[in-house]
Amino acid sequence: MKFTLALMTICCLVIPAQLHAQGCLGGDSDEEGMQIAGFFQPEFGYLFGEDEDEYSFSLRRARVAFFGNIPYDISYYMCVEFSQFILPENTGILDAFISYNRFGPYAKLTLGQYKAPFGLEQNTSCSGLHTIRRSMVVNNLAGPQRDIGLMLTGSYNDLVTYNLALMNGTGIAQNDNNNAKDFIGRVVVSPTECVSVGASYRTGKHAHIENGVIDPVADEDERERFGGEIEVAYGDLLVQGEYIQGEDIGSIFISGG
Repeated sequence: MKFTLALMTICCLVIPAQLHAQGCLGGDSDEEGMQIAGFFQPEFGYLFGEDEDEYSFSLRRARVAFFGNIPYDISYYMCVEFSQFILPENTGILDAFISYNRFGPYAKLTLGQYKAPFGLEQNTSCSGLHTIRRSMVVNNLAGPQRDIGLMLTGSYNDLVTYNLALMNGTGIAQNDNNNAKDFIGRVVVSPTECVSVGASYRTGKHAHIENGVIDPVADEDERERFGGEIEVAYGDLLVQGEYIQGEDIGSIFISGG
């Protein structure tokens, strides 16, 4: 069995960021005017093979974000990826969205390209991950990780936070291939300062693609996901757990990032 062992992870130029946010680096700020943040993560990987081992250096992430506020009640965020390992075909924009914050923190409306609000690990900023890579379960089941759409988010007294989104469902920088939209929802309840429990749901339909071409005759593909999460943080102790269940009907969906 082949597996990759990450032996060296170096994080540079990392700024303090909100760990659970739509932007890769958080991006929430009360200051007006544009702000800039960035970081990169070099990696050394060793692959144990049956005949010959392989090892190489790579640049897992190299990102710069621009964010800020403009009058009145509008905020914006854009993150650019320079690593070919994340966007091998089109190195460019990861996140680009604007938000209307007049009714915050109870309700905020966001439009653009951003992370789908499904699950704990997927919505942890990459600068706040405990390892350089996300788990295979999250990459394969929670995605497409980034998508284009409209989202309503909010919170109440640090007790409940919610995310409701309508998205294309086709992934980063991709036009929709039918008239249906993915619905994604996530609710997190924090009964105490140390404990958070959440649930996520995603469903949607997409045109059936065969050999890279849309089949106009075939039934549309369907995707459905359920997720549950728990986090306990007390002092230096942190315990996190997440469960994801998924069902695909039709083409195999591939995601990650």
